[in-house]
Amino acid sequence: MTTVYAVVGQHRTVPGLLLLRGDDNRYYAYAAGRPSPVEPTDAWALDADGQSGMDAAPVVADPVSAPPPPDSAGRRRGSWSAVMAWQAGGWEPARALAVALVLVLGAALGGPSALAHAPALATTAMEVALLAAPSDEARVLDVMPGGTEVELTGAAEGGFLEVSSAGRLGWAGAEGFDGGIATAAVVLDASLRAAPNADGEILGAVPAGRTVMLTGAVVDGFVAASFAGIGGWLPVSAVA
Repeated sequence: MTTVYAVVGQHRTVPGLLLLRGDDNRYYAYAAGRPSPVEPTDAWALDADGQSGMDAAPVVADPVSAPPPPDSAGRRRGSWSAVMAWQAGGWEPARALAVALVLVLGAALGGPSALAHAPALATTAMEVALLAAPSDEARVLDVMPGGTEVELTGAAEGGFLEVSSAGRLGWAGAEGFDGGIATAAVVLDASLRAAPNADGEILGAVPAGRTVMLTGAVVDGFVAASFAGIGGWLPVSAVA
């Protein structure tokens, strides 16, 4: 049986880094594919009121059990349907969502404080080409062996992610990384918000036709996403 953490906030500067609360009443930051203990500070924005600071208690739901994630073989580049299917099948409570896909935005560089401010990292699951543009036909800049750790810029285009490998900037297919990082097309002009509600602070505009990186949680009709290096929340109805 898998313990499900309640999503109670999001980091203010690290794209897609979410603050979770476990059934042990402790806080965790989900990064590098696993939850790690973290002390919430002013660096975190809580979903309870969408305001800055830690002066209000987060809204927490009772933990529930979640089914195993979809088989990685079934994931397709840019597929949002797999995420929604898993949510509809086993995530009925709106505020007690397990992380659907591996959150690669963040890495443990030491203690909890270092984790909260870690860069966005991902690891190749196989040999992956570093391309000059987000296209299979683009010029190959380098070939990254499996197990190569790269930094994500937060930019996505189609099924490709912009990454930095050994100081070189380029694009790589999202399916080539551990966890099969998901992307989705934006079908309606939408605002990227700091909290999963219509009153959350607007961090920026995301035009229809652009691609966002999905960072793994759905709360109250909003999906956690990263666009142009900024992590936030978009209405589920705005992505395909």
